[in-house]
Amino acid sequence: MTERPGSRSGERGATVVVSGDIDIANRHDIVELVRDAIRAETTEIALDMSTVEFIDCAGLAGILQARHLAAMEGCDLRVVSMTPRVRRLLDLTETLPLLTGPPRPVAEGRTC
Repeated sequence: MTERPGSRSGERGATVVVSGDIDIANRHDIVELVRDAIRAETTEIALDMSTVEFIDCAGLAGILQARHLAAMEGCDLRVVSMTPRVRRLLDLTETLPLLTGPPRPVAEGRTC
């Protein structure tokens, strides 16, 4: 990544903004930002990838790891905006529906 991603928190959710390159050197940054959002007791995490210039399979692995972490804590993580490069990788790996589909129900009373 050309810069460390940032996050914005709302009432029920947080948006994690990712930019630049996502690869093996920095995929852990996404996981850590999602972990921070979980600690803020959000139930929905939106991953904004609208300014990502490059992503490889290691970067995708980081996103999937972050999604798994969120799911284990009862949170919903979805990619809400992406560049054509990101969309192509998600299409090729058949992870687009998994990462952009409708939010899954969160158990009543459960927060992250």
